Amino acid sequence: MGIFGGENAEKKLTRNMRILLITILSLSIIVVILAWFFHIYSGRSRVFLPFISETHTDDIEGTISRFGFTLMGISYPIIGWHIYNSKKLEIKRSELGETQALLNKCAYFVCIFQAISIVSVVYLPWSKYPIPHAVFANFVFTGGLIWAVLYHKLDHDIDYNLDVKRKNYDLRSNLFIFWFIGIGLMIVGFLPVLIRDPNLLNTLEFDKYQTEMLVAAIGEWIMFFASVAVFFTFYEDIIDLE
Repeated sequence: MGIFGGENAEKKLTRNMRILLITILSLSIIVVILAWFFHIYSGRSRVFLPFISETHTDDIEGTISRFGFTLMGISYPIIGWHIYNSKKLEIKRSELGETQALLNKCAYFVCIFQAISIVSVVYLPWSKYPIPHAVFANFVFTGGLIWAVLYHKLDHDIDYNLDVKRKNYDLRSNLFIFWFIGIGLMIVGFLPVLIRDPNLLNTLEFDKYQTEMLVAAIGEWIMFFASVAVFFTFYEDIIDLE
């Protein structure tokens, strides 16, 4: 009998979902860093710290991004479905009402659109489809934030009724701060430039505004790592579906 030989089907499913979550989050970091490295090493990058979207090219960094982001787009709804059902079970146990059930449904709906956006950004590269890419790229982060905030709220309500507290709840609250710092830097860097140059997303002439674009790029990278860290905290929200 193997190490997991005594597990029933539900425990195996929970274990596999947790492994999938850790694997896909680790993959997202590896993919983004590898794409950045090849973009820099090849000399194709305009600066040392470009926007993540700038690595979505027709070269090796783009191939790496398409492979990784496609796997992420496929995996997110699978993980999201298990978390949705986990929350459905917890809502029932904690005797919460229709409001929390609706939040749970909304969160999974957002998860689906985020997954679509994750795949879309690499198949609609910034250099060829600047406006659609910008729309989907924004929803990758805003969708992920909405999903995380909805479940953070649900965790609070469930734990309050059950008189318990999740180990990762406070950690996640602190990680949200970094996510909002990233959003703030993106706004500070991008918004004033877009007001002065509304056509920037079509021309992509970022070198005209190097300081502002560096601030925005730092914000994007902070948002990326903060989002991965926040998603990891939902590891304990994947429970047995008894």
